[in-house]
Amino acid sequence: DVVYVLRIPTHKIMSINLGIGSRLPAGSRDAEVVKEIVARIDALNDLMKDLLLFARPPQPRLAPTDPRPILETVVNLVRQDPGAREIAIQVKGTSDTVVADQELLKLVIQNLLLNAVHAINGAGSIQIDVHTTGSMCRMTVTDSGPGIPPEVREKLFTPFFTTKARGTGLGLSTAKRFVEAQGGTIAIDCPPTGGTTVSIELPR
Repeated sequence: DVVYVLRIPTHKIMSINLGIGSRLPAGSRDAEVVKEIVARIDALNDLMKDLLLFARPPQPRLAPTDPRPILETVVNLVRQDPGAREIAIQVKGTSDTVVADQELLKLVIQNLLLNAVHAINGAGSIQIDVHTTGSMCRMTVTDSGPGIPPEVREKLFTPFFTTKARGTGLGLSTAKRFVEAQGGTIAIDCPPTGGTTVSIELPR
């Protein structure tokens, strides 16, 4: 038997959705069915991308990098997410140059920020702190959410473990791989005062 797999880029899926949706009465059952189909295909597309990144992570291209502009760039990008429009996101601190891959660092920070946005459910604050200590640069992403129970926290870097309805369970495990490939470490902590803090340390 021969199995044929049809792969449709996400932007084309959205075009198909808009084309079909424009011919269906608003609020009709058919329109809702089409919306759900597209959402499921979108989730499958995200899973495939995450699987490829996890199974075949790119080799880091290490170079002297200033992390502060990268943090600012990712924050500006995340602010465009509909779920983040009512969230206060701040970047504080200064840093020296680190030895890192700019693109991989962007992916890691974006994943952490989107997780924080999801955790506080559209209302609250996220603070990013960056500073250097000895031979390492430390970046922390802290949200004002409810925190994470210890039994869940210890599984967060396990591939395919997720608490999200449509999560792939590969975001944090892939982020961990990317950070460690750059000679760094990543850890998650929930202070007694509440919220969640994710810390990344990279060598200078």
